Amino acid sequence: MRRALAVGLPLLAVWVVVASALFVWPHDDGPIAGRADAVVSLAGSASRLPVAERLVADGVAPVLAVSLDGSPNSRDSEELCRNPRPRLVCFRADPISTRGEARALERLSRERGWDDVVVVTSDFHVFRARLILERCFGDRLRLENAPSSPLWRPWHMATESVKLAYALTLRRGC
Repeated sequence: MRRALAVGLPLLAVWVVVASALFVWPHDDGPIAGRADAVVSLAGSASRLPVAERLVADGVAPVLAVSLDGSPNSRDSEELCRNPRPRLVCFRADPISTRGEARALERLSRERGWDDVVVVTSDFHVFRARLILERCFGDRLRLENAPSSPLWRPWHMATESVKLAYALTLRRGC
């Protein structure tokens, strides 16, 4: 038992430090300067859409693209997309995952001629989202974080660690 603790506790401490650096402190691209072709709100958290809408209202891009996943967290997005309007693009990724969204964004960008996009995702998700999005979209994107509740940070650190390991090992392509 002592050996397990002697090895396990330092490993746990290292994981907490690394996971905190990757998933607790945001890794967005800072203030958005210049214009983009579209602002994309990824599905998953209700806090993402208001940030994306604010960026469009501030003139960062003329188009708002919204990823839908049908979850209770995306009620506002689903409601917004029920009323189609110019400069609003709603899409469902297949599969419903960050990787699916990256593929859908690449396709949409190709079809619509978008060269630069700003992607809004949760603060804990920025690091992994960037990794996956760059595989499909290249470096023509900027990320903006939407705040998440500090109460969920331990959960997000654990789940994002597992998902990052998966993205780095088993799902390396676009």
